[in-house]
Amino acid sequence: TEEERVCLLELTSKGKGKARMIKRANILLMPDRRQNDEEQIAELLSVASSTYRTKRDFVEEGLEAALEEGKRLGQPRKLDANRKALLVSIACSEPPEGRCQWILSLLMDVSSLP
Repeated sequence: TEEERVCLLELTSKGKGKARMIKRANILLMPDRRQNDEEQIAELLSVASSTYRTKRDFVEEGLEAALEEGKRLGQPRKLDANRKALLVSIACSEPPEGRCQWILSLLMDVSSLP
């Protein structure tokens, strides 16, 4: 709609906001600028070729959903808060005898203790 177009133009022209959100807004504006080929859009905006997701979210869920960043599914954390705090405190302590600093392999050995 014209209202959505104005919102996207405003978002991209101000340059204020999250960089990813501005890129998504530019993706949505490209057909307005006679750019429909996903590979061309990706190359012009220096984004991954999966611009279809942004377009799909716009069609299926609306402008706000297309601009917002969804949850990222990643590998679960390996350390809980207590284990992380312990690891940080060890890394900040004096290194073992014969070492001038902690190295990753030593920290891994210590962090694997119960």
